[in-house]
Amino acid sequence: MINQTLTSSNLQYMYAWQDYLAKQLPLQWQPNGPFQITEVSSNLRGVLPQNPTLVINPENWYFVK
Repeated sequence: MINQTLTSSNLQYMYAWQDYLAKQLPLQWQPNGPFQITEVSSNLRGVLPQNPTLVINPENWYFVK
């Protein structure tokens, strides 16, 4: 099945491979995205305001004394 999927332009081989895998694998694991930071040290700057899409940007963080 793998060889047919890789060497043929016929999508039926891909669909057959997909159906076979769906029966073999109980679920498809997808990693979670980054979560919102809810605790921040008082000397860490550049964290707030937090992005509404829950993307963290540690390249913007810096410490102050």
